[in-house]
Amino acid sequence: SAEKKADESSRFHDLRQGQLKSLLHMGHLHSVVVHADAALTTHHSRGACASESRDPALAACTAHGVGAAWRLGQWDDLDRYLDVLDAPSRNSPASVEVNGVEAVSNVCVGKLLHELRHGSKERLSAAACEARQRLMESLPAAAMESYARAY
Repeated sequence: SAEKKADESSRFHDLRQGQLKSLLHMGHLHSVVVHADAALTTHHSRGACASESRDPALAACTAHGVGAAWRLGQWDDLDRYLDVLDAPSRNSPASVEVNGVEAVSNVCVGKLLHELRHGSKERLSAAACEARQRLMESLPAAAMESYARAY
């Protein structure tokens, strides 16, 4: 049934995110890049265009790829992942929304490094302001999560 398929897809998404997060924390950055590339390839092979999707699973995998790419200094991969996250769709002019403190911080640092390498001072300043705002929005949720765990 459709409900069972959606539940399995959600479980697979959660497992993949856990795997990528673990690989990132263990320093297996090349593996994270490989898995992020596989997610993008799978997405393309299903006939979906990455820039036309608002798929949160794709956004999460790509955000992990951003974090690994900037840590490795793989600037071409970083640019490619940021293009996927920033590409507007026909249905929504906004970029793909990345959730989670770690994913948001990875993307923010990736965008800052991208602008530092390619952009002007104005674009770097705008990226820094956006990063500050995005991280400040995520901070209360992270604080509550830590409090709940401690309690």
